[in-house]
Amino acid sequence: MATTTRSASILAEDSEASSVAELLLEATENQNHSIYLNYKGLTDIPSELVDNDETFKNLKHLFLKRNLIQTLPSNIGNLTGLVELYLHSNCLTTLPDEIYTLVCLQSLNVSNNQLKSLPATIGQLSTLQKLLVSDNLLGTLPPELGKLQELSVLEASTNQLTSLPSELCHCNKLQSINVTNNQLRCLPRQIINLPFLKELTANGNRLVYLPMDLGLWQEHLSTVYVDNNPMLHALPFSLWQKKIGATRCGTQTLSAEQCSSKRTIQANSLTAILPPELRLVKDGSEPHKEVLPLLEISLAVVHRLNDRLDISSLPRTIAELVTCPTAHCMAPSCCEKPIFTAAWVHLLKLEWAQPWQRSPGSIGFAGLCCSKQCLRTFKRIPVPTF
Repeated sequence: MATTTRSASILAEDSEASSVAELLLEATENQNHSIYLNYKGLTDIPSELVDNDETFKNLKHLFLKRNLIQTLPSNIGNLTGLVELYLHSNCLTTLPDEIYTLVCLQSLNVSNNQLKSLPATIGQLSTLQKLLVSDNLLGTLPPELGKLQELSVLEASTNQLTSLPSELCHCNKLQSINVTNNQLRCLPRQIINLPFLKELTANGNRLVYLPMDLGLWQEHLSTVYVDNNPMLHALPFSLWQKKIGATRCGTQTLSAEQCSSKRTIQANSLTAILPPELRLVKDGSEPHKEVLPLLEISLAVVHRLNDRLDISSLPRTIAELVTCPTAHCMAPSCCEKPIFTAAWVHLLKLEWAQPWQRSPGSIGFAGLCCSKQCLRTFKRIPVPTF
């Protein structure tokens, strides 16, 4: 059969001139790796695509942008070689549990749909590298995402997320997280364990605090964007060397109740709201020596012996705190002692390192120390000189 004009431009996205039948026939005859079915008014994925697992066995990329598709067929897994499924701007309200049968899938884009949840089986997409679910109605993300060992990009902006699963810390190849324009009040502190995280974007949320060790050991983390979080009054000192976006943060005035909270500290015309795990917060002005709470001492002992103890019987919140402390001491002597429930806090700005802190009203850093002695050192020399 003679080569058609469409064959010469099969990779082009402007395929409005060809019908679905023509595109599928051409893809079959030429064993194309990509099919573009954008802007076709489709309400379903054509049955010809998925009913026979041999016809389109070479198909790797399927583009279905701006159609009217409401659901995916349960036999979607017949596309055994598919590595990219692009469903941006459709009418999807659910994804089938059978999504896991796409055993070679590396990129799934279901942004700008009407999804309220994701199936737990999405965690079985063992080859998935990019998950794009922005502009939906998601209230949560399934903890099973933590099973995605190849995941490098998570885009979940403009949803209704109030929290992120702590299990994300198991996605060891995760490099980029974008959760802009949600309703997050905090981020799971376990994300400090993501070794290759490069960029974290959480603009336009309701963040009150960030994980206090964020960036402390994450050498690849270069940028943290948290602009437009009015309740975020301070950043972890561990981020002082990173590129930070923090405009319009800390603009919401604290209530009298919030100001009197044990987790709120004010000093040097700065304010910080600290994680709820911190039950004892001091600024070093106390005349007497503070005795560490028994809970702090106990957690420190269990943390030190974690490899030799079975902590499975502990309540989940305590077990998570043992394995991932609230913070580590920021004293420049490299103390790095774990902090669980008690901390000595120093609020400061480093205008020479972060030029945006020179502007009036900009927020500062909150550095935590494990003792009054470490705090004195930290106040004197906040940045290591060696």
